[in-house]
Amino acid sequence: MAWEAWKADMEYYKKTYGKDKHRHRCDNVGQTPPTLHRDAATNTIPMTLLASGAPAEEESCPVAVPSAAKLRASAAILERVATSNYARRKQMKIMSRAPVAVGPWPEISRLFRWDAPRLGTDDAVTALAWNRDPTLMAVGHGTLHWATSENAFGIVRVWSVKNPLHPEREFFTPAPVSVISFAPHRPAILAIGCRDGLVFMASLVLPDQPLLPVRPFHTAPITSFAWLRFPSKTVHLASAAGDGQILVRPLDPSVSPNRPPHPPMRVQLPRFPPANGSACALATHQDDPDKLLVGTVCGKVFSTQVSRRGPLGGSLKAHHGAVSALERSPFASEIFVSSGADGDMIVWQEAEDFVASDAHLVRRFKCGAYEPVEACIWSPTHATLLVALVGNLVQLWDVRRETPVAVYDTGERCSALAFNSAGDRLLVGAASGHVRLFQVSATRAPRLPRAALLKALALES
Repeated sequence: MAWEAWKADMEYYKKTYGKDKHRHRCDNVGQTPPTLHRDAATNTIPMTLLASGAPAEEESCPVAVPSAAKLRASAAILERVATSNYARRKQMKIMSRAPVAVGPWPEISRLFRWDAPRLGTDDAVTALAWNRDPTLMAVGHGTLHWATSENAFGIVRVWSVKNPLHPEREFFTPAPVSVISFAPHRPAILAIGCRDGLVFMASLVLPDQPLLPVRPFHTAPITSFAWLRFPSKTVHLASAAGDGQILVRPLDPSVSPNRPPHPPMRVQLPRFPPANGSACALATHQDDPDKLLVGTVCGKVFSTQVSRRGPLGGSLKAHHGAVSALERSPFASEIFVSSGADGDMIVWQEAEDFVASDAHLVRRFKCGAYEPVEACIWSPTHATLLVALVGNLVQLWDVRRETPVAVYDTGERCSALAFNSAGDRLLVGAASGHVRLFQVSATRAPRLPRAALLKALALES
Protein backbone atom coordinates (compact mmCIF):
# COMPACT_ATOMS: atom_id res chain seq x y z
CA MET A 1 0.00 0.00 0.00
CA ALA A 2 2.85 2.41 0.83
CA TRP A 3 4.50 1.69 -2.53
CA GLU A 4 1.27 2.26 -4.43
CA ALA A 5 0.62 5.50 -2.52
CA TRP A 6 4.15 6.80 -3.23
CA LYS A 7 3.75 5.85 -6.90
CA ALA A 8 0.44 7.70 -7.10
CA ASP A 9 2.11 10.79 -5.57
CA MET A 10 4.91 10.70 -8.14
CA GLU A 11 2.49 10.31 -11.03
CA TYR A 12 0.51 13.31 -9.80
CA TYR A 13 3.58 15.52 -9.44
CA LYS A 14 4.86 14.47 -12.85
CA LYS A 15 1.59 15.51 -14.46
CA THR A 16 1.31 18.73 -12.48
CA TYR A 17 4.81 20.09 -11.92
CA GLY A 18 7.15 18.12 -14.20
CA LYS A 19 9.37 15.07 -14.00
CA ASP A 20 10.87 15.80 -10.58
CA LYS A 21 8.79 16.01 -7.43
CA HIS A 22 10.77 18.93 -6.04
CA ARG A 23 10.92 20.86 -9.34
CA HIS A 24 7.58 22.62 -9.21
CA ARG A 25 6.30 25.73 -10.93
CA CYS A 26 5.68 28.57 -8.55
CA ASP A 27 5.92 32.33 -8.77
CA ASN A 28 7.84 32.78 -5.49
CA VAL A 29 11.34 31.33 -5.52
CA GLY A 30 12.22 29.19 -2.51
CA GLN A 31 8.69 28.20 -1.59
CA THR A 32 8.29 24.57 -0.49
CA PRO A 33 6.19 22.25 -2.62
CA PRO A 34 2.59 21.93 -1.50
CA THR A 35 1.63 18.71 0.30
CA LEU A 36 -1.40 16.58 -0.43
CA HIS A 37 -3.70 15.35 2.32
CA ARG A 38 -5.09 11.87 1.88
CA ASP A 39 -8.35 10.41 2.95
CA ALA A 40 -7.76 8.58 6.25
CA ALA A 41 -10.21 5.81 5.42
CA THR A 42 -8.99 4.89 1.96
CA ASN A 43 -5.42 6.32 2.11
CA THR A 44 -5.90 7.73 -1.40
CA ILE A 45 -5.93 11.17 -2.96
CA PRO A 46 -9.47 12.47 -3.63
CA MET A 47 -10.40 12.50 -7.32
CA THR A 48 -11.67 16.08 -7.11
CA LEU A 49 -8.25 17.15 -5.88
CA LEU A 50 -6.53 15.33 -8.72
CA ALA A 51 -8.91 16.86 -11.25
CA SER A 52 -8.41 20.40 -9.99
CA GLY A 53 -4.64 20.06 -9.68
CA ALA A 54 -4.57 22.34 -6.58
CA PRO A 55 -3.68 21.47 -2.95
CA ALA A 56 -6.68 20.98 -0.69
CA GLU A 57 -5.69 22.29 2.75
CA GLU A 58 -2.67 24.40 1.83
CA GLU A 59 -2.53 28.05 0.97
CA SER A 60 -2.44 28.53 -2.81
CA CYS A 61 0.67 29.99 -4.43
CA PRO A 62 0.30 33.76 -4.81
CA VAL A 63 -0.19 34.70 -8.45
CA ALA A 64 0.49 38.19 -9.77
CA VAL A 65 -2.82 39.58 -11.03
CA PRO A 66 -2.27 41.63 -14.22
CA SER A 67 -3.48 45.19 -14.35
CA ALA A 68 -6.58 46.19 -16.28
CA ALA A 69 -4.51 47.76 -19.06
CA LYS A 70 -2.34 44.67 -19.53
CA LEU A 71 -5.38 42.42 -19.41
CA ARG A 72 -7.14 44.55 -22.04
CA ALA A 73 -4.03 44.51 -24.26
CA SER A 74 -3.70 40.74 -23.95
CA ALA A 75 -7.37 40.28 -24.77
CA ALA A 76 -6.98 42.52 -27.83
CA ILE A 77 -4.04 40.45 -29.08
CA LEU A 78 -5.96 37.22 -28.60
CA GLU A 79 -8.95 38.75 -30.38
CA ARG A 80 -6.77 39.77 -33.32
CA VAL A 81 -5.35 36.25 -33.61
CA ALA A 82 -8.82 34.71 -33.50
CA THR A 83 -10.17 37.27 -35.96
CA SER A 84 -7.33 36.71 -38.43
CA ASN A 85 -8.55 33.16 -38.95
CA TYR A 86 -11.94 34.48 -40.00
CA ALA A 87 -11.03 37.71 -41.84
CA ARG A 88 -7.77 36.67 -43.48
CA ARG A 89 -9.05 37.36 -46.98
CA LYS A 90 -10.38 40.78 -46.01
CA GLN A 91 -7.08 41.71 -44.42
CA MET A 92 -5.15 40.65 -47.49
CA LYS A 93 -7.42 42.75 -49.70
CA ILE A 94 -6.72 45.85 -47.63
CA MET A 95 -3.00 45.32 -47.20
CA SER A 96 -2.28 44.48 -50.83
CA ARG A 97 -1.86 47.21 -53.43
CA ALA A 98 -4.74 47.97 -55.75
CA PRO A 99 -4.27 46.74 -59.32
CA VAL A 100 -3.93 49.20 -62.17
CA ALA A 101 -7.17 49.87 -64.02
CA VAL A 102 -7.58 47.90 -67.23
CA GLY A 103 -9.27 50.71 -69.15
CA PRO A 104 -8.21 54.31 -69.65
CA TRP A 105 -10.23 55.56 -66.65
CA PRO A 106 -10.19 54.70 -62.92
CA GLU A 107 -12.41 51.98 -61.50
CA ILE A 108 -14.02 51.53 -58.07
CA SER A 109 -15.03 48.33 -56.27
CA ARG A 110 -16.19 47.60 -52.73
CA LEU A 111 -14.02 45.47 -50.46
CA PHE A 112 -16.23 45.10 -47.38
CA ARG A 113 -18.36 46.96 -44.84
CA TRP A 114 -18.06 47.62 -41.12
CA ASP A 115 -21.21 47.23 -39.04
CA ALA A 116 -20.68 48.84 -35.65
CA PRO A 117 -23.23 48.27 -32.86
CA ARG A 118 -25.81 51.04 -32.62
CA LEU A 119 -25.92 53.01 -29.39
CA GLY A 120 -28.72 55.44 -30.14
CA THR A 121 -30.85 57.04 -32.79
CA ASP A 122 -28.10 59.45 -33.97
CA ASP A 123 -25.38 57.06 -35.17
CA ALA A 124 -24.70 58.63 -38.54
CA VAL A 125 -21.11 58.77 -39.72
CA THR A 126 -20.22 62.46 -39.65
CA ALA A 127 -16.42 62.33 -40.03
CA LEU A 128 -13.68 59.98 -41.25
CA ALA A 129 -9.89 60.11 -40.91
CA TRP A 130 -7.01 57.88 -41.98
CA ASN A 131 -3.97 57.59 -39.77
CA ARG A 132 -0.38 57.75 -40.98
CA ASP A 133 -0.40 54.04 -40.25
CA PRO A 134 -2.44 52.71 -43.19
CA THR A 135 -4.02 50.03 -41.00
CA LEU A 136 -5.74 52.51 -38.63
CA MET A 137 -8.79 54.65 -39.37
CA ALA A 138 -11.10 56.73 -37.19
CA VAL A 139 -14.87 57.04 -37.56
CA GLY A 140 -16.90 59.78 -35.87
CA HIS A 141 -20.60 59.23 -35.14
CA GLY A 142 -23.13 61.94 -34.48
CA THR A 143 -26.11 63.52 -36.14
CA LEU A 144 -26.59 65.16 -39.52
CA HIS A 145 -29.11 67.67 -38.15
CA TRP A 146 -28.15 71.00 -36.66
CA ALA A 147 -30.80 70.76 -33.95
CA THR A 148 -29.80 68.09 -31.40
CA SER A 149 -31.43 66.94 -28.19
CA GLU A 150 -29.91 67.65 -24.80
CA ASN A 151 -29.27 63.95 -24.11
CA ALA A 152 -27.44 63.33 -27.40
CA PHE A 153 -23.84 62.14 -27.21
CA GLY A 154 -21.15 61.21 -29.70
CA ILE A 155 -18.63 58.44 -30.15
CA VAL A 156 -15.38 58.02 -32.07
CA ARG A 157 -14.32 54.50 -33.01
CA VAL A 158 -10.79 53.66 -34.14
CA TRP A 159 -10.71 50.59 -36.39
CA SER A 160 -7.77 48.44 -37.33
CA VAL A 161 -7.31 46.18 -40.31
CA LYS A 162 -5.97 43.56 -37.94
CA ASN A 163 -9.39 43.31 -36.28
CA PRO A 164 -12.17 44.34 -38.68
CA LEU A 165 -14.91 42.95 -36.38
CA HIS A 166 -14.43 45.11 -33.28
CA PRO A 167 -12.97 48.64 -32.87
CA GLU A 168 -9.60 49.07 -31.19
CA ARG A 169 -10.53 52.26 -29.32
CA GLU A 170 -13.77 54.02 -28.41
CA PHE A 171 -14.02 57.61 -27.18
CA PHE A 172 -17.32 59.04 -25.93
CA THR A 173 -18.06 62.77 -26.16
CA PRO A 174 -20.79 64.79 -24.38
CA ALA A 175 -22.19 65.98 -27.73
CA PRO A 176 -22.46 64.48 -31.24
CA VAL A 177 -19.19 64.40 -33.16
CA SER A 178 -18.93 66.62 -36.23
CA VAL A 179 -15.20 66.66 -37.19
CA ILE A 180 -12.16 64.46 -36.47
CA SER A 181 -8.55 64.72 -37.63
CA PHE A 182 -5.23 63.06 -36.76
CA ALA A 183 -2.33 65.34 -35.88
CA PRO A 184 0.29 65.18 -38.67
CA HIS A 185 3.23 65.59 -36.26
CA ARG A 186 1.87 63.10 -33.71
CA PRO A 187 -0.24 60.35 -35.34
CA ALA A 188 -1.31 59.02 -31.95
CA ILE A 189 -3.21 62.27 -31.18
CA LEU A 190 -6.75 62.64 -32.51
CA ALA A 191 -8.59 65.97 -32.55
CA ILE A 192 -12.37 65.74 -32.05
CA GLY A 193 -14.86 68.51 -32.73
CA CYS A 194 -18.43 68.40 -31.42
CA ARG A 195 -21.78 69.98 -32.17
CA ASP A 196 -21.73 72.05 -28.98
CA GLY A 197 -18.51 73.86 -29.97
CA LEU A 198 -16.11 71.82 -27.80
CA VAL A 199 -12.78 70.51 -29.08
CA PHE A 200 -11.08 67.51 -27.46
CA MET A 201 -7.76 65.70 -27.83
CA ALA A 202 -7.68 61.91 -27.56
CA SER A 203 -4.60 59.70 -27.24
CA LEU A 204 -4.50 56.30 -28.92
CA VAL A 205 -1.56 55.23 -26.79
CA LEU A 206 -3.33 56.02 -23.50
CA PRO A 207 -6.93 54.92 -24.05
CA ASP A 208 -7.74 55.14 -20.32
CA GLN A 209 -6.82 58.81 -20.19
CA PRO A 210 -9.89 61.07 -20.33
CA LEU A 211 -10.42 63.39 -23.26
CA LEU A 212 -8.54 66.66 -22.90
CA PRO A 213 -10.55 69.79 -23.74
CA VAL A 214 -8.78 72.36 -25.89
CA ARG A 215 -9.63 75.94 -24.93
CA PRO A 216 -11.04 78.34 -25.95
CA PHE A 217 -14.33 76.90 -27.14
CA HIS A 218 -16.72 77.89 -29.89
CA THR A 219 -20.34 78.80 -29.29
CA ALA A 220 -21.64 76.92 -32.34
CA PRO A 221 -21.05 73.50 -33.96
CA ILE A 222 -17.52 72.79 -35.21
CA THR A 223 -17.53 72.38 -38.99
CA SER A 224 -13.91 71.91 -40.07
CA PHE A 225 -10.32 71.36 -38.85
CA ALA A 226 -7.01 72.36 -40.44
CA TRP A 227 -3.44 71.72 -39.24
CA LEU A 228 -0.94 74.54 -39.85
CA ARG A 229 2.83 74.11 -39.61
CA PHE A 230 4.70 77.43 -39.51
CA PRO A 231 8.43 77.96 -40.21
CA SER A 232 9.05 78.14 -36.45
CA LYS A 233 8.13 74.41 -36.38
CA THR A 234 5.09 75.09 -34.23
CA VAL A 235 1.93 73.23 -35.13
CA HIS A 236 -1.40 75.03 -34.95
CA LEU A 237 -4.92 73.62 -34.97
CA ALA A 238 -7.41 75.81 -36.82
CA SER A 239 -11.10 75.17 -36.20
CA ALA A 240 -14.05 76.76 -37.98
CA ALA A 241 -17.54 76.93 -36.51
CA GLY A 242 -20.97 78.34 -37.10
CA ASP A 243 -20.25 81.35 -34.88
CA GLY A 244 -18.16 82.92 -37.67
CA GLN A 245 -14.81 82.54 -35.89
CA ILE A 246 -11.73 80.59 -36.89
CA LEU A 247 -9.67 79.82 -33.79
CA VAL A 248 -6.01 79.01 -34.44
CA ARG A 249 -4.51 77.30 -31.39
CA PRO A 250 -0.74 76.72 -31.18
CA LEU A 251 0.03 73.25 -29.88
CA ASP A 252 3.46 72.36 -28.50
CA PRO A 253 4.21 68.62 -28.12
CA SER A 254 5.96 69.33 -24.81
CA VAL A 255 2.90 71.12 -23.41
CA SER A 256 -0.46 69.63 -22.55
CA PRO A 257 -3.03 70.21 -25.33
CA ASN A 258 -5.45 71.91 -22.97
CA ARG A 259 -2.83 74.58 -22.09
CA PRO A 260 -1.39 76.10 -25.28
CA PRO A 261 1.96 77.89 -24.85
CA HIS A 262 0.63 81.04 -26.53
CA PRO A 263 -2.81 82.65 -26.66
CA PRO A 264 -4.91 81.58 -29.66
CA MET A 265 -5.50 83.76 -32.69
CA ARG A 266 -9.04 84.62 -33.71
CA VAL A 267 -10.04 85.24 -37.31
CA GLN A 268 -13.42 86.91 -37.52
CA LEU A 269 -15.47 86.76 -40.72
CA PRO A 270 -17.71 89.68 -41.76
CA ARG A 271 -21.08 89.48 -40.04
CA PHE A 272 -23.03 91.55 -42.56
CA PRO A 273 -25.05 89.92 -43.92
CA PRO A 274 -25.45 87.56 -40.93
CA ALA A 275 -25.16 84.46 -43.16
CA ASN A 276 -21.47 85.24 -43.72
CA GLY A 277 -20.76 84.45 -40.10
CA SER A 278 -21.28 80.67 -40.43
CA ALA A 279 -18.10 78.97 -41.62
CA CYS A 280 -18.52 75.52 -43.18
CA ALA A 281 -15.15 74.50 -44.63
CA LEU A 282 -11.44 75.29 -44.40
CA ALA A 283 -8.63 74.82 -46.93
CA THR A 284 -4.95 75.34 -46.15
CA HIS A 285 -2.15 76.50 -48.45
CA GLN A 286 0.78 74.09 -48.85
CA ASP A 287 3.40 76.82 -49.28
CA ASP A 288 2.04 79.47 -46.93
CA PRO A 289 0.18 78.23 -43.81
CA ASP A 290 -0.73 81.82 -42.95
CA LYS A 291 -3.39 81.86 -45.68
CA LEU A 292 -6.70 80.03 -45.42
CA LEU A 293 -9.76 79.62 -47.61
CA VAL A 294 -13.06 79.66 -45.74
CA GLY A 295 -16.42 78.54 -47.14
CA THR A 296 -19.65 79.84 -45.60
CA VAL A 297 -23.30 78.88 -45.37
CA CYS A 298 -24.36 81.51 -47.89
CA GLY A 299 -22.13 79.96 -50.59
CA LYS A 300 -19.28 82.49 -50.38
CA VAL A 301 -15.54 81.77 -50.18
CA PHE A 302 -13.21 84.13 -48.29
CA SER A 303 -9.42 84.36 -48.39
CA THR A 304 -8.25 84.95 -44.82
CA GLN A 305 -4.85 85.57 -43.29
CA VAL A 306 -4.09 84.33 -39.80
CA SER A 307 -1.59 87.08 -39.01
CA ARG A 308 -4.04 89.83 -40.09
CA ARG A 309 -6.95 88.05 -38.39
CA GLY A 310 -9.41 88.89 -41.10
CA PRO A 311 -10.29 88.51 -44.80
CA LEU A 312 -7.74 89.67 -47.37
CA GLY A 313 -10.27 91.13 -49.78
CA GLY A 314 -13.68 90.58 -51.26
CA SER A 315 -15.57 87.30 -51.27
CA LEU A 316 -16.23 84.85 -54.08
CA LYS A 317 -19.81 83.77 -54.73
CA ALA A 318 -19.12 80.10 -55.41
CA HIS A 319 -22.46 78.31 -54.88
CA HIS A 320 -26.17 78.91 -54.48
CA GLY A 321 -26.26 77.34 -51.05
CA ALA A 322 -23.89 76.23 -48.31
CA VAL A 323 -20.33 75.26 -49.22
CA SER A 324 -20.00 71.62 -48.18
CA ALA A 325 -16.30 71.06 -49.01
CA LEU A 326 -13.24 73.10 -49.88
CA GLU A 327 -9.82 71.63 -50.70
CA ARG A 328 -6.69 72.66 -52.57
CA SER A 329 -4.99 70.39 -55.05
CA PRO A 330 -2.02 68.56 -53.46
CA PHE A 331 0.00 69.18 -56.65
CA ALA A 332 -0.90 72.79 -57.52
CA SER A 333 -1.64 75.11 -54.59
CA GLU A 334 -3.35 77.72 -56.78
CA ILE A 335 -5.99 75.18 -57.87
CA PHE A 336 -8.80 74.38 -55.43
CA VAL A 337 -12.16 72.64 -55.63
CA SER A 338 -15.44 73.51 -53.91
CA SER A 339 -18.79 71.74 -53.64
CA GLY A 340 -22.12 73.00 -52.43
CA ALA A 341 -25.77 72.41 -51.77
CA ASP A 342 -26.63 73.36 -55.35
CA GLY A 343 -25.23 70.02 -56.60
CA ASP A 344 -22.18 71.55 -58.34
CA MET A 345 -18.49 70.77 -57.94
CA ILE A 346 -16.31 73.60 -59.24
CA VAL A 347 -12.56 73.78 -59.87
CA TRP A 348 -11.08 77.25 -59.36
CA GLN A 349 -7.75 78.91 -60.09
CA GLU A 350 -6.59 81.40 -57.50
CA ALA A 351 -4.87 84.66 -58.40
CA GLU A 352 -1.31 85.46 -57.42
CA ASP A 353 -2.45 87.84 -54.67
CA PHE A 354 -4.42 85.00 -53.00
CA VAL A 355 -7.62 87.06 -53.00
CA ALA A 356 -10.69 84.87 -53.43
CA SER A 357 -12.62 87.50 -55.37
CA ASP A 358 -9.95 87.38 -58.09
CA ALA A 359 -10.22 83.59 -58.59
CA HIS A 360 -11.81 82.46 -61.83
CA LEU A 361 -13.82 79.36 -62.65
CA VAL A 362 -12.00 76.61 -64.57
CA ARG A 363 -14.38 73.62 -64.56
CA ARG A 364 -17.96 73.09 -63.39
CA PHE A 365 -19.26 69.56 -62.86
CA LYS A 366 -22.99 68.87 -62.45
CA CYS A 367 -22.81 66.10 -59.85
CA GLY A 368 -26.40 66.12 -58.65
CA ALA A 369 -29.44 67.56 -60.37
CA TYR A 370 -31.66 67.74 -57.28
CA GLU A 371 -29.35 66.63 -54.47
CA PRO A 372 -26.48 68.46 -52.77
CA VAL A 373 -22.88 67.33 -52.89
CA GLU A 374 -22.09 66.11 -49.38
CA ALA A 375 -18.29 66.07 -49.82
CA CYS A 376 -15.54 66.11 -52.43
CA ILE A 377 -11.80 65.45 -52.22
CA TRP A 378 -8.75 65.25 -54.46
CA SER A 379 -6.87 62.01 -54.95
CA PRO A 380 -3.52 62.23 -53.11
CA THR A 381 -1.68 60.37 -55.91
CA HIS A 382 -3.63 61.00 -59.15
CA ALA A 383 -3.50 64.68 -60.10
CA THR A 384 -6.69 64.79 -62.20
CA LEU A 385 -8.94 62.53 -60.08
CA LEU A 386 -11.76 63.81 -57.84
CA VAL A 387 -14.31 61.94 -55.69
CA ALA A 388 -17.75 63.32 -54.81
CA LEU A 389 -20.66 62.09 -52.67
CA VAL A 390 -24.16 62.77 -53.97
CA GLY A 391 -27.02 61.05 -52.16
CA ASN A 392 -26.44 57.30 -52.44
CA LEU A 393 -23.74 57.61 -55.10
CA VAL A 394 -19.96 57.63 -54.92
CA GLN A 395 -18.76 59.39 -58.08
CA LEU A 396 -15.25 59.40 -59.54
CA TRP A 397 -14.51 62.39 -61.75
CA ASP A 398 -11.62 63.20 -64.02
CA VAL A 399 -11.11 66.87 -64.85
CA ARG A 400 -10.58 65.90 -68.50
CA ARG A 401 -14.18 64.66 -68.80
CA GLU A 402 -17.57 66.27 -68.27
CA THR A 403 -19.20 63.08 -66.94
CA PRO A 404 -18.11 60.80 -64.07
CA VAL A 405 -15.73 58.01 -65.04
CA ALA A 406 -17.09 55.60 -62.40
CA VAL A 407 -20.19 55.52 -60.18
CA TYR A 408 -21.06 53.20 -57.29
CA ASP A 409 -24.53 53.05 -55.71
CA THR A 410 -24.36 52.24 -51.98
CA GLY A 411 -28.14 52.01 -51.53
CA GLU A 412 -28.20 54.51 -48.64
CA ARG A 413 -27.33 58.15 -48.05
CA CYS A 414 -23.57 58.82 -47.87
CA SER A 415 -22.25 61.45 -45.50
CA ALA A 416 -18.42 61.37 -45.34
CA LEU A 417 -15.38 60.09 -47.23
CA ALA A 418 -11.60 59.94 -46.87
CA PHE A 419 -8.65 58.76 -48.97
CA ASN A 420 -5.62 56.93 -47.60
CA SER A 421 -2.13 58.27 -48.27
CA ALA A 422 -1.54 55.80 -51.12
CA GLY A 423 -4.71 56.88 -52.95
CA ASP A 424 -5.93 53.33 -53.60
CA ARG A 425 -8.33 52.94 -50.64
CA LEU A 426 -11.44 55.04 -50.04
CA LEU A 427 -13.55 55.15 -46.88
CA VAL A 428 -17.21 56.12 -47.25
CA GLY A 429 -19.53 56.67 -44.28
CA ALA A 430 -23.30 56.49 -44.41
CA ALA A 431 -26.13 58.12 -42.48
CA SER A 432 -27.09 54.69 -41.11
CA GLY A 433 -23.73 54.31 -39.35
CA HIS A 434 -22.18 51.87 -41.83
CA VAL A 435 -18.64 52.35 -43.12
CA ARG A 436 -17.59 50.94 -46.49
CA LEU A 437 -14.08 50.44 -47.77
CA PHE A 438 -13.57 50.80 -51.53
CA GLN A 439 -10.67 49.98 -53.77
CA VAL A 440 -9.82 52.62 -56.37
CA SER A 441 -7.95 51.12 -59.32
CA ALA A 442 -6.61 54.20 -61.05
CA THR A 443 -4.47 54.46 -64.12
CA ARG A 444 -0.76 55.03 -63.76
CA ALA A 445 -0.02 58.43 -62.25
CA PRO A 446 1.88 60.86 -64.52
CA ARG A 447 5.51 61.53 -63.73
CA LEU A 448 4.86 65.29 -63.62
CA PRO A 449 1.51 65.60 -61.81
CA ARG A 450 1.44 69.40 -61.66
CA ALA A 451 2.06 69.75 -65.37
CA ALA A 452 -0.50 67.05 -66.11
CA LEU A 453 -3.15 68.84 -64.02
CA LEU A 454 -2.55 72.25 -65.60
CA LYS A 455 -2.58 70.71 -69.06
CA ALA A 456 -5.85 68.87 -68.34
CA LEU A 457 -7.42 72.16 -67.23
CA ALA A 458 -6.08 73.89 -70.37
CA LEU A 459 -4.08 76.29 -68.19
CA GLU A 460 -0.77 75.26 -69.69
CA SER A 461 0.08 74.12 -73.18
